[in-house]
Amino acid sequence: MLAGDWNVYKPGPGNDRTYLNDRDRPAEVARSSGERDANCSDEPEVLASQKQRAKDLFEALSPRCREAREKLQNLQRPTAHGTPSDIERQQSYIAAHCPDVSRDDVWLADWIWVRRR
Repeated sequence: MLAGDWNVYKPGPGNDRTYLNDRDRPAEVARSSGERDANCSDEPEVLASQKQRAKDLFEALSPRCREAREKLQNLQRPTAHGTPSDIERQQSYIAAHCPDVSRDDVWLADWIWVRRR
């Protein structure tokens, strides 16, 4: 993601985002590559676990899961007309399809492509 033409950020408290400045991108690519080389295992069992974490993270942060969580928040608003069964169904969907994973120290990308200059 860092090597691509994306605006990347780290999530902060609430909806805050800390974007990576273009001048800092090469250093962050080098740091991330070093971390990958130091921490990604050649052992099949450990590597499978690492790949599963990446898959879970990708799914948890997908537009589909973001929309599902937003829908749940809307159903739970005091002014919403959602029924308890609607809320329960949405919670069950999220539990089954949207893994709850840590986003600490993870670079994310805006889903809307923006041309960098």
